[in-house]
Amino acid sequence: MLVSSTELFHIADKKNFAIPATNFIDALTAKVYTETAESLGLPLILAYAESHQDYLGLEEAAWIGKHYAEKVSVPIVLHLDHGSDPTFIKEAIRLGFTSVMIDGSSLSFEDNVQVTKSIVEYAHSHGVVVEGEIGHVGSNTVSYEGEDNDQSQYTTLSEAKAFSQSTGIDSLAISIGTAHGEYTGKPEINFERLNEIDKELSVPLVLHGGSSTGDENLKRCAREGMRKINIFTDLIVAAHKEAQTQTPHYMALRDNLERGFKEVLTHYYHVFETQPIELKDDTMKHSTKSRPFFMINPKSYLTGKHAYELAIAADRYAEAADFDVYFTAQYVDLKALADQTNNLIITAQHMDGIHLGRGMGFVTGDSLKEAGVSAVMLNHAEHPLTLSQLVASIDKAKAVGITTIVCADSVKEAKAIAMLAPDIILCEPTELIGTGQTSDASYIEKTNEEIRAISSDILVMQAAGITTPEDVYHTIAKGADGTGCTSGIVLADNPSVMVRDMLQAVTDATKTDRK
Repeated sequence: MLVSSTELFHIADKKNFAIPATNFIDALTAKVYTETAESLGLPLILAYAESHQDYLGLEEAAWIGKHYAEKVSVPIVLHLDHGSDPTFIKEAIRLGFTSVMIDGSSLSFEDNVQVTKSIVEYAHSHGVVVEGEIGHVGSNTVSYEGEDNDQSQYTTLSEAKAFSQSTGIDSLAISIGTAHGEYTGKPEINFERLNEIDKELSVPLVLHGGSSTGDENLKRCAREGMRKINIFTDLIVAAHKEAQTQTPHYMALRDNLERGFKEVLTHYYHVFETQPIELKDDTMKHSTKSRPFFMINPKSYLTGKHAYELAIAADRYAEAADFDVYFTAQYVDLKALADQTNNLIITAQHMDGIHLGRGMGFVTGDSLKEAGVSAVMLNHAEHPLTLSQLVASIDKAKAVGITTIVCADSVKEAKAIAMLAPDIILCEPTELIGTGQTSDASYIEKTNEEIRAISSDILVMQAAGITTPEDVYHTIAKGADGTGCTSGIVLADNPSVMVRDMLQAVTDATKTDRK
């Protein structure tokens, strides 16, 4: 089953284990890796490195990876490893990779941020997650993944924090003492640095150069914050050793090679303490972050039976819609709605940016994700956040795989929020909320322009005063990526019919040329 890594890392973090990432260089290795994962009932990151394109072309790798991923029932992430050429990375995304790595670790910090951020914006607009690297994991005397004798540079906490916040990456590879290729001795792992970074960052951490790092070292890495650990050299060495065994014919040689690959991967699954991951259907009901979209936002008007009835009707209409439909609800109703609907993106009306632990009365991202929530609204005028609270909430939502919809009042505030890289910005002048008066064309045009100048990856929602299907139509036609409604729906004579008509208005507006 081909999937993104977001939900896998969230579960791995919650249950405290790592998932192996194995580089495939041909159909045989891809087949053995995925079949081994299937036989054990465990998830896998099936990785293809840009440096291996001389052995296997990108187009071939995409076809092979998707083919074998779809043949098994366990979650498989098709990941581009150590991408350095932006054109190559974008082609991998076009071909169907569900995760990509942009490795700018050999560049200056500023250049690394710039190239990584550009890839993040492109990948996210196509629904693909991105791994970045800060610090530099070098290579040993003999390496199969890059230049030999390439020196490592440890990752610092300050760099890791600044890099993560500046780029919007989904996972981060850090350097704590490992290197690619074959070691001449056991490496010294800086666990203090790992703990320091894991404590401060919300994004999942990745370890490169896992081969021959030592089982106890790797087990400890998995237990102390690494969610993805790359293994390649040990697989190749084991297969080569098996190839030395005398065999009567080629097919016997092939069997030996498969045995070598399988034994090493099985061994590391045990070392990483990888656990089965069963993705519920509702984990696949996530926002594609695509244009257009519509939000049904009952606020505190509806709860229990009444919220459920509207959600069921909206779910039926959303099935026929060719766009995302969000539905917000009270916290106590979220799980029931997620369980009973198939086509809505269930959205929380607030979330606190805290980790599990001490604290009373907070709404944690972990609990929302567990309930089946896929998106969250933040900083609404009726539930405002401080800057530090907003940053923490966005970071936490990203870590658990929840889409962020952040509210902005003025053009100035919209520009400031855009720098925090949320998924969607809801532009809504506070004075227009509940008035039935929509934002004028100049406000829509200016907020769209200013936000997109900062990041074309952020979707812009305009929803002030939306009360009729005509309002929906004109707002989308004026250039908004999405819109939504509260009072126009919940106070209508027939709320479900109003939802139907507003969704139809979105469809009609997208058929016209945007003005």
